[in-house]
Amino acid sequence: MAEYNGRLHAAWKGASDDRAIWFASTADGTNWTGQQTVPGVETGIGPALCASRGRLYAAWKGRSNDQRIWFASYDGTAWSTQALVPGTAGLRWPPASLTSTTRRAPRARPT
Repeated sequence: MAEYNGRLHAAWKGASDDRAIWFASTADGTNWTGQQTVPGVETGIGPALCASRGRLYAAWKGRSNDQRIWFASYDGTAWSTQALVPGTAGLRWPPASLTSTTRRAPRARPT
């Protein structure tokens, strides 16, 4: 979950064999928008969210045996095309959410 443009956003992997990334948002914590998918992406593990520089970012592990980390950003209307985070093959864990106060991300250990 992450706050972006005064709304709390949640994102998750679909149930069972549904590898889509779904998202929704709320302004009051009670009334949520309808669930929508991040278009054209699939994952094996749920995504992490972070707001930075006027956009909402999602990061996720690739689907099935794809160990790379992918990301896309949301401008409040549409998601960008997914892009690969360079050098992320072989990580042992899914992405972690970072805040704007984080000085340095933890180092990933290759498998």
